[in-house]
Order: sequence, then C-alpha cells, then structure tokens
Amino acid sequence: MSATDLFAAVRNHEAIRYMDKRRGHRFVPPKADTRKVPDLYATGDAPMRDATIWLHYFAGGCDWWIAELGAPEVLDDGTVSWRAFGYACLGDPGLAEWGTTDLFDLATTLVPIGTVRGAVIRNAVERDCYWTPAPAAECIPILRHRAG
Repeated sequence: MSATDLFAAVRNHEAIRYMDKRRGHRFVPPKADTRKVPDLYATGDAPMRDATIWLHYFAGGCDWWIAELGAPEVLDDGTVSWRAFGYACLGDPGLAEWGTTDLFDLATTLVPIGTVRGAVIRNAVERDCYWTPAPAAECIPILRHRAG
C-alpha cells in the first residue's frame, strides 16, 4: 500500500470521520502542510528547542506539538499507525516530554476536562487550524520560560 493510500485510509477511517464531525474540522492536516514536516528521526542530533514545530493539537489543558511525522503504516495486527515525534504536555508542565505519539490514536481520543453532576465531560483532541510553524523554544510555553 502506498503512502498516499495510507493517508487516504487514515482520513477516511470511520472513527476519525465521526470525530471530525464532532470537532468541526479535519484532524488530519492538508497534504500541503504534512509535506513540509520532516520524516521521523530526520532532524537527528539538532537541539530540540531549535526544532520547528509544524503542527499543534490540543484538548483541555493538554497539548501536542509535532516536529516530525512518519508515514501511516499498517501494523501486523491490521491496524493503522501514524507516528509523530514532538513535545507533549498532558496538563502538568513538569511532566511534559519529547517523544513519539500515534496520531491515529490521538484523532479518536477524548480528554476529560471536568465534571457536571458527577458526569465526566470530554473533549476531542483538535488540530490547531491557525497554527504557524515556529521553533519549539518560541511556541512551547515551558521552553519559552526556560529560555528567559
């Protein structure tokens, strides 16, 4: 299966289409945006704070800043994985870290943001549709603070 076919499979997956309706926009960025993002491990030994953050996803107090993007791939069990490398903060900046995440999983994740009368309220992870690529040290709050 070609990379183009895999991207189409990810974009058209039933769960992602359902979540896209819920969030009001497509989780998967336009091809013009994904073509600019370096492949996984392409930035090598460059300092992470200098890495360009190409995509940003968020939900509640959680953020995912994406610096590298792999091609979607079919795993041995038949599921599709779409790995990305970047910086994730799941609400506690002290525990935030660089690492890989599966955007396919993230696209269908609901993040708890509070409770109402004992019921947990959850939001879909959203793509920041107005994101402008920038160096990590300029756009990730904890890194911006450390630079000052």
